[in-house]
Amino acid sequence: MPNPLKLAIIGIDAATWDRMDPWLETGELPNLASLIAEGCRSPLRSVIPPSTACAWPTIMTGANPGKHGLTFFVRFEADYLPRLISNADRRAPALWDILAARGLSVGVYNVPITYPPNQVNGYMVSGEMGAVAYDESMFQPPELFEELRKVVPRYEIAPVHRRHGAEFDLEALRAQVDARRSAAAYLLEHHPTDVFITVINYVDHLQHRFASERRCGEIEDILLWGYRAADEFMGEVLSHCGKDTSVIVLSDHGAGPVEGFFDLNALLAQMGYLRYHALPASRKMKQGISSALRWGRGRLGRLLPTSVKHHLKARLRRDTASGGAAQRTNMAEQALRQFGDLAEAIDWSRTLAYSAGPYLSIRLNLQGREREGQVAPEDFQRVRDQLIMELNAVENPFTKHRGLDAHAADELYHGPHMQWAPDILGAPQDAALSLRNIPGNTERAFLRGEDIWPGYPGKAGVPGTHRMTGIFACKTPGPRPRIVVEDPTLVDIAPTALALLGLPALTEMDGRVLLDLPDTGVADLPEGFWPPTKQAGPATPPEGAYSEEDAAKVEKRLKDLGYL
Repeated sequence: MPNPLKLAIIGIDAATWDRMDPWLETGELPNLASLIAEGCRSPLRSVIPPSTACAWPTIMTGANPGKHGLTFFVRFEADYLPRLISNADRRAPALWDILAARGLSVGVYNVPITYPPNQVNGYMVSGEMGAVAYDESMFQPPELFEELRKVVPRYEIAPVHRRHGAEFDLEALRAQVDARRSAAAYLLEHHPTDVFITVINYVDHLQHRFASERRCGEIEDILLWGYRAADEFMGEVLSHCGKDTSVIVLSDHGAGPVEGFFDLNALLAQMGYLRYHALPASRKMKQGISSALRWGRGRLGRLLPTSVKHHLKARLRRDTASGGAAQRTNMAEQALRQFGDLAEAIDWSRTLAYSAGPYLSIRLNLQGREREGQVAPEDFQRVRDQLIMELNAVENPFTKHRGLDAHAADELYHGPHMQWAPDILGAPQDAALSLRNIPGNTERAFLRGEDIWPGYPGKAGVPGTHRMTGIFACKTPGPRPRIVVEDPTLVDIAPTALALLGLPALTEMDGRVLLDLPDTGVADLPEGFWPPTKQAGPATPPEGAYSEEDAAKVEKRLKDLGYL
């Protein structure tokens, strides 16, 4: 057996204590229970927005998004169009960069937002969400791909829960879970390193899909099944740990059921900050119009302006007469495609603010930044603050919650890359209120699932979402560790991990050491270790890691998972 690890960091994406505690008490999660018995545990506060693409870079860098530059899977540019982000967009050093500079080896396996992989002192297998395909492009060194493929021949990165439409491919899920565990076991055994960092993300995927109905095939509670699988994965990692190994287990955010939907652009339109074009050109009406209207009668009809409904009814009669086939698809993403993309549907010459990311993420239409900016720089703070005040006075008519947790971005973030962040951020109802922008809708800002998808939640839609509070647990060599920081947050993980290795935190980190450990101070990286050449230069967006074709593949996967 190789030498034991010095440190293992095990992420369970979207794990939450309120879901796990009953199972810990009944012995369903023995490996996690044993770790907690020897160590400590705490809630862990996520970042706003509590998005996978924002949270894991925050964890791994110990820096806020204003420093590392990533807030979601896409970022919005001057032309209002979203561009897919990748690891190449990260603008702060991650733990693996720091460990290499300090002379320690590291294995990084399946951590989100690590595609394309970094050259590290050890190896990196990119996380599945941003990868284009399961091939050499996911691996550093690249030759590790062929080696691992011989051991784990079936290793799929495509989501399994849209493989057969509304049905869940349970057999594919089992194969995926087994492949992840087998790959980790092989890497730990045959490529030993000082530090191992990994993330289990099928727990998050299951909680999105099975928040309301937990039965899946012959499995009575698929969420319990997923947590058990994660606990078994953890046991595999722990088997490579010795008495002198420190272990951190954490999640990037919590999880819970969706408690309603909101159309942020519709709300902005009602407030007078956004305007849609009155009616798109007829050439934009052609694609999928019959499908749109077959779904639209009833639910869609309540959302569209009267003039648009009359136009679409006439078109439906013509399409039906000519034998047009209705293809049942997601109403919000397909049925309103007659308006074109959101960027095409909005009248930017009369728009002051727009939805730009998950949950409550708003960018002002700023002169000098956006192509058709309408807010003068000298008016930016006034318009932003007025909008925040109005957003925090809004009442959800279904839940009676008042306010949308709106904050100025510079209250939450700081750093040299604020230009890529939204100007206003929030996680309404502890992130339980799910965003669903529908092009052209100005009448109803708050929606129920059945207003969007017939058959919701059983046959369509994503009934689960994130919460702001995740988990932290840790055990260390020697005496049982004690948490000494109130309200631990994601930025505290990286400095804590370094302190467990006896290393100083970076000067640029925002986090604190969570445990009662000897003070290791702060320091800068040796010159030349950061930034890598490909990421050096001014604070402008890099060309990106994806071709147009590759980006389409990744975007499809993220849509299947419910992230876009």
